[in-house]
This record gives sequence, structure tokens and C-alpha cells, in this order.
Amino acid sequence: MQPGAVCARVYRLRRIAGADQGRLFIERLTRAGREAARSSRPPRTIVAMTRIDPSLLRHNVVLNFLGHGIPLLAALAAVPLLIRGLGTERFGIVALAWALVTMVGLLDLGLGRAVTQLVAAALGRGGEHRVGALVGNACVVTAGLGLAFGAALFLGSSLLVEHVLQVPDWLVREAVAAIRILSLAVPAAMIGNSLRGVLEAYQWFVPLTVVRASLGTLLLLAPIAAMQVSPSLEPVMWAMVVVRWLALAVLLVLVRRATPARWTPDAIELRSMVTLGGWMTVSNAMAFLMLYADRLVIGSLLSLEAVTWYAAPAEVIQRLAIVPAAMMGVLFPAFSQLLVEDRDAARGVYRRSRPTILALLLPPVVVLAVFAKPLLTAWVGPEIAARSALVAAILAVGGLIHGLAQPPFHLLQAAGRPDIPARLHLVEAPLYVGYLLWLTAHFGINGTAAAWLLRVSISAVALHWLARRFVLDQPGSAQDASEAVR
Repeated sequence: MQPGAVCARVYRLRRIAGADQGRLFIERLTRAGREAARSSRPPRTIVAMTRIDPSLLRHNVVLNFLGHGIPLLAALAAVPLLIRGLGTERFGIVALAWALVTMVGLLDLGLGRAVTQLVAAALGRGGEHRVGALVGNACVVTAGLGLAFGAALFLGSSLLVEHVLQVPDWLVREAVAAIRILSLAVPAAMIGNSLRGVLEAYQWFVPLTVVRASLGTLLLLAPIAAMQVSPSLEPVMWAMVVVRWLALAVLLVLVRRATPARWTPDAIELRSMVTLGGWMTVSNAMAFLMLYADRLVIGSLLSLEAVTWYAAPAEVIQRLAIVPAAMMGVLFPAFSQLLVEDRDAARGVYRRSRPTILALLLPPVVVLAVFAKPLLTAWVGPEIAARSALVAAILAVGGLIHGLAQPPFHLLQAAGRPDIPARLHLVEAPLYVGYLLWLTAHFGINGTAAAWLLRVSISAVALHWLARRFVLDQPGSAQDASEAVR
């Protein structure tokens, strides 16, 4: 509206309705002008991706690979230094601490994965206005769960150290204190999982790569710096806690910039999120419990030294998972969106993902399986290499098979059917624990590695068949599929 027209209208209002009504109109006009001025400013949010561009996917996979790969390089340098500086018993506690934070951080009612799926699907339908409620719900619920699980870990630290793990008497008090300090990192880990899921849904992988690479590297390098203060577990754990909370602060800033709406929790959105996330919780929790159960079984049946002999090659070989993890971190939100927009495109992306993973993983797996002993000797010394070479070879083959199981697992969850892999894992878990215990008791850490190889082989075959049966060969959209869960 032009200034002259505004003045003329004010004049007419004063003539017709009096000064009070004219003054009221001016106040309303002023407010409207301020709102228009605010709306004309460039938004602080990031424009949501509405179409999946193959070149963007390739670019983001490379970025995500760097985010996972840089901590791997840090692990190659940091693990030997930690073993020498802390000793095998203390390093066994640190290895268990990494596993505990990862496992507890994923017991978030599946909200981390559910947020990614729901936000990506909402963007595919043009429903960006729903994102604020989804983020608000995830933050509130994961904060509450993080406090609850952190308190449980704090209160159960004595039970865990004294009755579950085979900790030497001289290390018991120090280990209990370390686990209690570690419990302070649990809320940050749980909230951070959900926030990373939002950034993945927006395909905003440049800053996410920086955060992931920095977090993974600092979780290895900060303990080394802490050892300079004291070669005990307490400063090491404090360093890990500080790194987790700093990473959360950065993620909060990034997601605030990425989302266009206020983070206001919504009961209706929460219901659908918890329904979807409930099955994801079962599936992800069982998968990661089975992934890290080997260390807990070794620590309870054998010794903390045996945990070190097993964890040293396992920590590096399981980093092979960065290849499928980098791809699935990008393809999971892409699957979620494409299953809404273009189901044939989703099928094509899925079919290309499996040979790509095979081509990328096969060369390092062959090298690790054939040259495990000399590589371990050069890395951690001949004593550990003599005990861990066969473990490294077995786990390398298992890492390849586990990587090939990731596309069908994530496709099922992206299609709104997390109940299918969850039911598979519920059947699989007790069987795995049974033969894991038996093989570890009879064959030591080599039996532990063989049990893990058997489990991932069974899981990979089953997941490929289930993905074809319930997603690839089915018509309709992910919305239709998710109704089957509800």
C-alpha cells in the first residue's frame, strides 16, 4: 500500500468513525507493516530439499564417509597410546565405556531414527510445518530418557563392576567412579542422536560431517590428553563427558538454524512418533546389544585382559562399518522420501547400494583377513597380535557380511516397517546369546568372533528376503506401509 493511500484512508476513517477508530486502524497498520518487514527478510532457516538429486546423494555419501573415516584414523593412532598409558585392565574399562554409551544412547524409544524418517517423509509431502513439533517432541522425550538411563547407570555402577565384570580388586573402586562419571554423558548422547537425525533428513551433511568427525576424534584424543593429568580412569571419563556435551551444544545451534518452525511438542505427532519409534527401539537396541554383547560376555566369562585382546582388533575392524554407515546415513532419509515420491527410484537406489558396498568393503576385508597378524604386530605389538590375529580375520569377514545387511535393514525402517527387523532380532537374540556363551566358554575369544560371524550371516540372509517380500515387491507408498504398523 502506498503512503498516500494510507494517509487518505486514515483521513476517511477519522471523518467517518472518529479519532479513536482512526488511531486503532493506524496501530493495526503499524503492526501489519512490522510483520511484513519481518517476513521480507531472508529467512535464517535452510531450504528443505524437496527432490532427491543423485549427485547430491553421492556428494553427501562422500562427506558422511569422511565423518566416519577421520575417527578411524584417530583410532589407529590413539588405541595403542591408550593401551600403553592406561594398561590393559584400565583400557578394558575404557572400551566398555565406549560400548555402554553407544548402547544406552540408542535406547531412546527409537526417536533418533523415527525423527529422520518422519521429517524426510514430511518434506517429501511438502509438510515442513510439522518439523518443529517433531523436533520438540524428540528433544523433550530424549532428555527425560537420558536423565533416567544416566541415573540408572550411576546407581548400578557398583553392581556392574563388582558382580558382572571380572575387575581386579585393586581397580574396583576406580572403575566404579569412572562409570558414575560416564553416566553424565548419557543425556547428551541421547539428545544428540535425535538432532543428528534431523540434519540427516534435511541432507545437510557438511556441518554434520564436521561434528561427527570432531566428536569421534576427540573421544579418542581427549582421553590421551587427560592421561597427562593422571594415568587413571577418572580424568579420562571426565574428558569423554565434556566432549559429548560440547558436541550437543553445536548440534542444538545447527538444528535451530535448519528447522523453520518453533520446537513446540505436539501430542498427535508424539503418538505417531512413538508408535514408529517403539519398534525401532526394539530393533536398534537388540541389534546393538548383540553387536556389543561379545565384550560383556568376554569380560564376565574370561577377563579384562581378554576384552583388550578382543577389542583391539574389533574396534578397528568394526570401523569397516563406516562404509555402509556413510551410505545409509544418506540413503535412509532418501529412502523415506523416495518411497513417498517415487517408489521405482527408491528400488533403483536400493539395488545399486549393495554392489557398491561389496566393491568398497571387499579389498580391505581381504587384506585384513590375510595379513591380520603382521598388521596387528606393527600396530599393538606381538603379544596382543599373537592372541588376536585369528579374531581379526574372523571379524573382518563378519564385517563384510554385516555391511551387506544394512541396505535391507534401513529400507524396511524407511518404509515404515521397523516391526519386521525388530521381530527378527527378537527371535535371533536369545539364540545368539546361547551359542555366544557356549563358544566363548569353550574356545575363548576365537569362539566369540565365530559366534558374531554366524549371527551376522543369518541376519543378512533373513533381512534381504524380508525387504524383498514386504517392500520391493509391494505396491503403494511408505504411508501405506506404515499404516500396517499402527
